[in-house]
This record gives sequence, structure tokens and C-alpha cells, in this order.
Amino acid sequence: AVDDNPASFDKDEGLIVENSNVVIENCAVMRCNKAGAKFINSDVILNRGFTAYRNYHLADAATVNSTDAFGIQAFDSTITLSATNDLSAGWGIDSPFTVSHNRTGIQLNNSTIKTPWGGRGYDMDGAAVAVPAQIPYRQICLDVMRNYNIGLELNNSNMDMYHSLMVYENLNGVKATNSHLKLDELLCDHNYGIGLDSDNSTIEYYRTLHGKTSGPNKILSFLKNGQNMKLVNSTFKEPDFHNFTSQGMFN
Repeated sequence: AVDDNPASFDKDEGLIVENSNVVIENCAVMRCNKAGAKFINSDVILNRGFTAYRNYHLADAATVNSTDAFGIQAFDSTITLSATNDLSAGWGIDSPFTVSHNRTGIQLNNSTIKTPWGGRGYDMDGAAVAVPAQIPYRQICLDVMRNYNIGLELNNSNMDMYHSLMVYENLNGVKATNSHLKLDELLCDHNYGIGLDSDNSTIEYYRTLHGKTSGPNKILSFLKNGQNMKLVNSTFKEPDFHNFTSQGMFN
């Protein structure tokens, strides 16, 4: 949706992809009443950055309505966050994925968010990064922040990420129901309510062992949430690497 007045909030959805396989590059969706981006029964590659910002319904000029609205909403879809190994085309550090100031940041329904191979110490093709100083710049970061309801909601869904998930300063951080999260780095900080609320779900973190101190973030961080975790019939899986140490953890 293209609008000459982006502050008008007169569009329900900014971007709809249905029954399609698409690549979307350097895209931003904002100020929609119901969803910035809606993906239905589709395979979507978000390449070199994607932003969903201030998608909600206004009760009046200064008040966000309690009606559900989403930065990204997906049904029966797969979303791939992607960057490149070519500096001129956009490394991970040059490819921001930010979902911010929406009613709910991301809602996945029978859907998956995934990334290419990589993580600390490896590039998108799985090759070791020869220059250690470049390791942080190769990582993809998904920032889900300052959403008014839930940052990331998963219903019968999966996250399959070799890179960084950062969820902070939302009303509630991550809510997972009948879902499976496989992550490399999980930072869940300063959420007003519950940082991680899991029901009948499995959360695995630090899925690769590519150097404990070379990344820009801690591997696992739960700082100053109202309640760090609520686990019901769920598993929060510790790393089982024999040489894992606590230096990569922060809480």
C-alpha cells in the first residue's frame, strides 16, 4: 500500500502475500490498522532488511486501541530472513530486521521463521570466517521491541534461527504455544510483564558452538523483565556441549 500521507492510518494491511513464493527486499511497512505485513500459505524471503513499525488501530489521535494489530502476521507460511556474504550487497549487520511499536510485533500461526546457516564464526554458506573481527558483522539480528502487547507470539509454529533473536521493552516478550524455538542467541530483556511465556513448547538456545565471546551479544540474556520466564509443560534446553562455560550467559 502506498499512501501520500503515511500518518493517516487509513490502510488495514500494508503488504499481503497469499499462495505465493516471493523475495521482498529492503521493505518497510508502517501505520496500518490491522497488519503491516500478512503472509498466507506462502514462502517469503525477506532479504537485506525488513521493518514493521507502528501498525495498530487508533482509538483517537493519541490512544492505541486494544483491537489486535500486528507488525507481521503469518498463516501456514515460511519466512526466511536473509542477507549475503558480499559486503557490497549487504552483510547481516547491514540488513536490519526490526519489528517495533506495533500492537503485537509478530504473530505466527502454523508458520516458521528461519535464517540461513551461520551464527557466530560462520558465514551464510557455512564457511568459517577468517577474520575474527568480522564475525559480529556476519550475524543476522531480529529485533522485536517496544510493542504494546506481545513482542513475538507463536501458535503451533517454529523458529529455526542460527542467528540472534532480541526481544525487549515489550509489554510481554515471547509467548509460545505448542511451538518449537531453535535459536543461537536469545536476548529477552526489560519486558514489562513476562519475558518468555511458554506453554507445551520447547526452546533450545546456543545451537552452534562458534566461539563464546566473539559475538556482539551474550548467548542468553534475561534482564529486568517483570517475570523472566513462565514455563508450563515446556522444555528450556540447556546446551550440552562439554566445553560450554557460563561466560556467555547473563541474567
